This record gives sequence, structure tokens and C-alpha cells, in this order.
Amino acid sequence: MFLSVIIPVYNVEPYLHRCIDSVIAQDMSDEIELLLVDDGSKDASGAICDEYASKYSWIHAFHIPNGGVGNARNYGIEHVQGEYFTFIDSDDFIDPGFYKEVLRLHRQTPSDVYLFGYKDYPLNSSDGHRLKQCRCDDTESLAQLYLDMKKNYLMFSVINKIFNSIENRKHRFLTNIHYFEDCLFALDCLGKAKSVGVIEQAPYNYVHHPGEHLGGKYTAPEVVVEVARELKRRSDLLPQSDELT
Repeated sequence: MFLSVIIPVYNVEPYLHRCIDSVIAQDMSDEIELLLVDDGSKDASGAICDEYASKYSWIHAFHIPNGGVGNARNYGIEHVQGEYFTFIDSDDFIDPGFYKEVLRLHRQTPSDVYLFGYKDYPLNSSDGHRLKQCRCDDTESLAQLYLDMKKNYLMFSVINKIFNSIENRKHRFLTNIHYFEDCLFALDCLGKAKSVGVIEQAPYNYVHHPGEHLGGKYTAPEVVVEVARELKRRSDLLPQSDELT
């Protein structure tokens, strides 16, 4: 099996069908599994997960006490069976056929991590944020990639990456912080990666809700205090260049 898709679920009843249906629309059930981790939802989200799991043998529903998105993602990682794994937030969705394209590229030239773009849905659904397609497998090219990523903080999120399971399933999300814990996880994985495949597409639809400012799900003033120490500790994991220091 190529890919395990982990979706942490919490009180997203209005959006969950669209999210799950976008994975089904990848049309590659023989190469994919979907892990739905219900994090103690109080609405019908858990029942929706069970509904899909009863209908599709490759979709699995888990129900755990509420512990936050990082804890739910960790639970999903523990149950990964695929060669690679990725994450989707349960109110977001992925464009049809994208995972097939990743599998095609993987069969040509495998990478430890695949990185792709995203769209602020519905704000710029036609174009999106993306990086130039390339394969980075040396210190210089990896350092340049991280410099390019620094121009857009969401590029350091986990939502636009696919991780090699053998290399990365030992990593875990911190559960004692509440902002950008996914960026810390991504830095751990990127710091160990010997190769990163950048795909010049923006298939991930990052959904903005009414009244939410751009990047609202991942932005908060407290992030500076809460995460700066961890980011500094991890900075020596990245390939070094003068511009990165």
C-alpha cells in the first residue's frame, strides 16, 4: 500500500462529507487507506466516520477521548500501514486525482518527503500558493528550498506534505503546545530527509470560514512565545547556509 491518509476529526459535521469524499475521489482504493480519528466529537462527526468505514473496507474509523489535534494525529500515525502518510484537516479537502500523480512521480524517483502547494479556498481557488517543481537531494538545494518556504509559513505545515513512513512514523506531534505543533513535526521530518520532491501543483484546499482572517486556523499571537524555543532547538536539523542562520 502506497499511502495512509490521516484525518483528525472534531465537531466538523458540516464539512466532513466533502473532506472524505475528496479522498474517495482519488480513485485508488488499492493503494490507499483512510484513517479517520474522531477526537471525542460532540456532534454527528463520529457517526459520519462510522458510516464511511462500514461502506468502504479501506476506510477505518477510530474514536478516542478528546485530546487535541496533535494527539489525534499521533494516534493515526500509530495505525499507519502505508509506505507513506499524509494529513488532511477535516474541514479542508484535496483535488481529485492528486495522489495518483504523486504515486506516478514516486515510481519514477522516490523521495523521503513530497511537498506541494495549497489554495486558500474559496479566496484563490484557481491558482494558489506553490513552489517550483524540483527534487532536492543535496545540502545546497535543500537549503534553498527552506529559504523559499520561509516566505510562506504554511509551507512548513503538515497539510501540504507526504512523509515516508519508515523514516518518519517515529516522530510525534507535541501535545503540550497549542499552536504550530504541526510545523515542529514537519521540521523534524524535513531535518532528517535526504531528498524532498517538490510538486508544482496546489491540490490542497485550505478552507477559510466566515469571519476568519487569512491563515486564521494556524495564526495566533501566542505562537511566538510558545513555539520560538522549539523552533530554535530544531534549527540545527536543517541544512546550513549563511541565509538560514
